[in-house]
Amino acid sequence: MGKLSQRLGRRMGVGGSAEVFQSTLPNGRRVAVKRLVDGAGDQQPLLREAELAAALDHPNIVSVLDVQRERDGRVYLVLEHVDGVALARLLKVGPLPVEAAVYVAVELLAALDHAHNEVGIVHRDVSPHNVLVARDGAVKLADFEIAKPIDSGPTTGTLARGTPGYLSPEHLDGATLDARSDLFSVGVLLYEALTAQKPFGHTREQIIARLFGRKAPTPVTELRPEVPAELGAVVARLIERERGNRYATARDALRALPPCPQGRRQLVAYLSQHRLIEDTPSGPSYRLAAPTPARVALVPAACIVVGLALGMAGQWLAADSSRPAEPPEQDSALLEPVPHVERSTWLLYEPSAAGEDEPAGEQTGAGEP
Repeated sequence: MGKLSQRLGRRMGVGGSAEVFQSTLPNGRRVAVKRLVDGAGDQQPLLREAELAAALDHPNIVSVLDVQRERDGRVYLVLEHVDGVALARLLKVGPLPVEAAVYVAVELLAALDHAHNEVGIVHRDVSPHNVLVARDGAVKLADFEIAKPIDSGPTTGTLARGTPGYLSPEHLDGATLDARSDLFSVGVLLYEALTAQKPFGHTREQIIARLFGRKAPTPVTELRPEVPAELGAVVARLIERERGNRYATARDALRALPPCPQGRRQLVAYLSQHRLIEDTPSGPSYRLAAPTPARVALVPAACIVVGLALGMAGQWLAADSSRPAEPPEQDSALLEPVPHVERSTWLLYEPSAAGEDEPAGEQTGAGEP
């Protein structure tokens, strides 16, 4: 493959500790390349993400095609390119058509069913920045960097990683996570896609008060009367604070969702109507990967009383204000969509004594490299 650091094109996205570039492999395939930003240090998160990706093989999950480590120790993940935008950009415009919103949830639940039941991992950061919508309406879940095995034990330390506003109460509480934590995140995302509002608020003060309070979020059917009652009930169950009241599995939630025969068509029309993917001399506006998840202070549920909640909210706000602002999204050059591929042969490149990159080991499988 040669040195990826010498083949990087335009930067397409950047987050707290990772950045994504366009690139072209020697065989002409257009791909996206993810690496940690300068000064990030430990490369283990990307190696861990690559290890998890070896087991993930689903059309609704962004494929990791290869992994390379260069002489300076820096790790590069080669990802399939998705010709589209992050769902976050669509949600900035406003609520989605009802069937389009249901379709997005269906595709995400299919991806999570694979991750939970066939691979045995929890994503832990299902959020609009980690959901990609392609020009043709395909929906893909990205960024398994902080995924963990199901029931792998409580979160250690004092920080929970993930995107504020989409994390389940048990995730914030540092508890052992299972599939229902990801389902809560899908419920929040679906609520937002239908109403253009977050069920538990936008600020950290609101999130604490509403997640651990008694008042239920406003039903989606009140905020948007055309939403069928059946769908409103599914959303309400997905975002139940007590995980025992949620659906047990992604498959259960899939069965409960109403049909959406026009969902994909509505989504493609929405992209076109709002010119979210425009063919210009510099190519379509595109963002592959979400920012590395923000860190959120763990909040012991037993300690959430009014006084403590306000105190902790102040700490969260102080921590958030010290975090540098995220750079704006950037446009990429026009890239060809890469179809979902079967698991390919991976070559992990290590620096050789002669100074050239050589494959240090490989995992064999079907498909082209």
